[in-house]
Amino acid sequence: MAELIQSFGFPVACVIGLGLYLKQLTQQQREDAKEDKERLYTNLDKLNQSNTEVVTTNRMLVEHMQGDIKNIQNKVDKIANKIEQDK
Repeated sequence: MAELIQSFGFPVACVIGLGLYLKQLTQQQREDAKEDKERLYTNLDKLNQSNTEVVTTNRMLVEHMQGDIKNIQNKVDKIANKIEQDK
């Protein structure tokens, strides 16, 4: 560093030092961003799998509930018919 200052002067040495610092900082930020993206994509994959499972489960529940509703409707119809016949 002392040789740079003697050869080029203090301002030029400062610019070179700042450039090296910024290069290192930028490289570190890119590595951090890459790691963050990888974690984000992993979490998104897990969320997509969970959503798929939830959709499948909800579909099965709705189908089951539709069957229950039909059974209840049939029972209500039978009760209504019986009440009409008893009149």
